[in-house]
Amino acid sequence: MSYTKEQKAVFQQQFAALKRRQILVPILLLAPNVGFLIWGKIVESRGDTMHMPRALAAYDVLVIVALVVFTYWNLRCPACNRHLEWPIWGMMPSSCQDCGVELSLPKRKKRP
Repeated sequence: MSYTKEQKAVFQQQFAALKRRQILVPILLLAPNVGFLIWGKIVESRGDTMHMPRALAAYDVLVIVALVVFTYWNLRCPACNRHLEWPIWGMMPSSCQDCGVELSLPKRKKRP
């Protein structure tokens, strides 16, 4: 399918937003782990025995499931709405494997 330059620019902007979400959501979901760890150390230093490791493990399982579901929902081509390839080692696809639309913005040249 052929798209106009304006449509391609919109697809690239939508893909850039998708990439930002794909980075931001895991950070927000994993941030409470730091709080849990600090809280666990405080409780441990007082001699209290709470079940922090179990609570943290349960939270982590929920976070992993949530991230898989979110990634499945988030990684769609803005042009054809089909699922994109899953990122491997954090590398997002540069084009859609189904419709072939270029998703990544061209890299800007550095100014001298």
